[in-house]
Amino acid sequence: MSTPSIRRVSHLAILCAPNAQQLIDEYAAECSNRLIGPIAQQPEIYAQLEASGIIAFLGVYEADDELIGFGSFVTAVLPHNGRKIASSESIFVTRDHRSIGTARGLMNALEDLATESGCVAFFYMAPDESQFAKLLAASHSYTRTNVVYCRSLA
Repeated sequence: MSTPSIRRVSHLAILCAPNAQQLIDEYAAECSNRLIGPIAQQPEIYAQLEASGIIAFLGVYEADDELIGFGSFVTAVLPHNGRKIASSESIFVTRDHRSIGTARGLMNALEDLATESGCVAFFYMAPDESQFAKLLAASHSYTRTNVVYCRSLA
């Protein structure tokens, strides 16, 4: 298995990849929030957020340019202190490519891009008890600062 490449892409590069549906299905199986509902991509919203500079996307590609992961984050300026932060919108690497450090590489690339965008912190949300949550908890680089609770309003 070769070292994957990680590069900045548009939301369309991810949604239009030949294996996009397979990747999104795997992502949905692991990361969907049952209180919010199934994952249903919203290309128009992604396009608006991209145009305004609020969201950024990275694609993870195998040597043959097969999409094997993706990540995105949204930025905001916190009104209580005026500091710009990034929050993960999505982060996913196929199960077959996790053990070689691909997820860690994607996280580093997301954080580097957020830093270049002027962010002072990066927040990750992970499904409770997921592999990603376990990875974050085991790392000495991340501090648990908040716990997220969700209540369905639908």
